[in-house]
Formats: sequence, structure tokens, C-alpha cells
Amino acid sequence: MQIFSIEKNNNTEWLKMSDLTARFGNHRCSIYRWIKKYDFPKPVKLSEGCSRWKSSSVDAWEKSREN
Repeated sequence: MQIFSIEKNNNTEWLKMSDLTARFGNHRCSIYRWIKKYDFPKPVKLSEGCSRWKSSSVDAWEKSREN
């Protein structure tokens, strides 16, 4: 069973890079490649040294790729 660490901020769920690599089974380089080539959501800088992805944006991207 995989557990993804999700941080909540103003009722928004934020995913770490480690959450994304575990979810998709890819290396972090693949995530950045997807940003450039496949309109994967860009990370949001929450503070210095802290970037996260909105869970809802990642979910929407994943759903759009199902077609």
C-alpha cells in the first residue's frame, strides 16, 4: 500500500515530487519532460525551496490523458 504525503493549505491539496514519482512510477526527469511536452501542470512555489503541485490540476491532467 502506497501512502502519498499530501499537505493541505487553504483546503487545497498539494503534492510533492516524491508523490508524483510514486503515483506515476517515473523518475523526476520524466515529470519535468511532461511539463515541457505534454502540458503537465507546473509546480507552484509555496515558499523558498518549497514547490508543490495542486492535486486537482494533476488529477485533471491525468484524466485528459485517458482519451
